[in-house]
Amino acid sequence: MIPHQIRKLTYFSLSISFVVFVFSLGSNLGGNSFFLDPIAAFLTIILHLSLLLLSRRHQPHTKSLPYPLSSGIPSIACHWLLGCLWTASSVLIMFTAVCAFLESYSNTTRALVLIEPVFATCESVLLLTIAVLITKHRDIYAMHMSHSTSSSPNPFTTTRLS
Repeated sequence: MIPHQIRKLTYFSLSISFVVFVFSLGSNLGGNSFFLDPIAAFLTIILHLSLLLLSRRHQPHTKSLPYPLSSGIPSIACHWLLGCLWTASSVLIMFTAVCAFLESYSNTTRALVLIEPVFATCESVLLLTIAVLITKHRDIYAMHMSHSTSSSPNPFTTTRLS
């Protein structure tokens, strides 16, 4: 189960990654970002889709998987690594955008070169935010599980007092 706030950010990140993937393939086949944009977008789409699909059919926590799927070490590591990849891509594409204005590119090419870094920077911030939230979610879950005396395996469910 993915917490609601992280799920919303994941859907938003998925849509931005798709837009960046389309723009990067349309403008110079990703050459503006030294091919990092299409690679990062493709990997991000795969990560988000796999986490969303696996979390839908994943059963509650077991002994072999004590944390929620979205809060596992592989998920956290992938989000941090992709966030860093997007940051590097943003820097490279901003450098390309500056060069595009210094050289005599057409207005259409300049517009595409300007749109890409905006979306890439947004995606970088989104992925790093998701990584921070997932890390905090894991810490909260671990703290709850170590202090828990209830039989409920999920610390985020609310119990109603009679």
